[in-house]
Amino acid sequence: GVESVVRIIDFEASLGAEVPPYFTEHGIKSGMIVWIYEDQTPIGFIGIYDSFYHGWTEEDIMFLFHSSKNLSSITTKLKQTAQLLQEARKADNMLLHVFPANVAHRLKHKEFPIADEFANVTVLYADIVGFTDLSTKTTPQQLTVFLNQIFATFDIIALSKGIEKIKTIGDCYMVAGGLFQHEIDHADATVEFACDALVEFEKIKQKSENPILRTVGIRIGIHSGPIVAGIIGINKFVYDIWGSTVNIANKVESLGQQNKIHISESTYCQLLHPKNYMIEPTIQTDVPVHPPLRTMFISRQPKPPLPFKMKEESVRS
Repeated sequence: GVESVVRIIDFEASLGAEVPPYFTEHGIKSGMIVWIYEDQTPIGFIGIYDSFYHGWTEEDIMFLFHSSKNLSSITTKLKQTAQLLQEARKADNMLLHVFPANVAHRLKHKEFPIADEFANVTVLYADIVGFTDLSTKTTPQQLTVFLNQIFATFDIIALSKGIEKIKTIGDCYMVAGGLFQHEIDHADATVEFACDALVEFEKIKQKSENPILRTVGIRIGIHSGPIVAGIIGINKFVYDIWGSTVNIANKVESLGQQNKIHISESTYCQLLHPKNYMIEPTIQTDVPVHPPLRTMFISRQPKPPLPFKMKEESVRS
């Protein structure tokens, strides 16, 4: 705790005391200091100095001692306030790790219920193919580490693209573009996420030391349209999304092919830069919804090869 300890200093030449240079330079001949300690460590002091030799009375000592007590109390309160602010920052950071920034801000200000309607967003489902069958062929630790590597990487990609991670459902990962960022180019941002996720998934899979884990694949399905979003419940609640758009995105994923990005015509029509991608027609004709929905596979256009440059020696010869 914080405590005060009184130290009286009298630099009497007749007593042969060594006077520090600071006191000599400022003509100080006597003084009284109250040191303030916290857990036996000095953290500050209150001092009274005089240019004359001074016989300090009991009243002088008690005045300075009580002054230091007040300062000790202020110091304690400041420390407690700093700790409360630090805890508040931790709570804010935790909210931001669980909810979109907009939702976290509203929760912090006790807004409830939270219910939002979005006229047009892009929803993505990514499902790891064959993962469930691995539970009998690998240890729980290996499965958990492998899945965490994949989903942690997807989290980083989602942040970089400005789209919101909604949740994970077993070995399925769900994101949505256009909730609070990329209101105009949400289709592009979500497709870009899918392209990067496909590349990083393959890297993680090939680096696995367990050959069985290298046999899994991934299906990605994307659809765009209106949704409803909000928070429901009081225990372990999440910011979730609902509506036919979500259901269709899930269906587009389930009808896709391993290691391919399957998108609806609705998403393709909203791409601002469709020339950046290659389109492959699907084998099935329509997603079984009403009205019928056309789908296609999409991938990035390959980068053009660098122009060939002859070496200077070859040109001269």
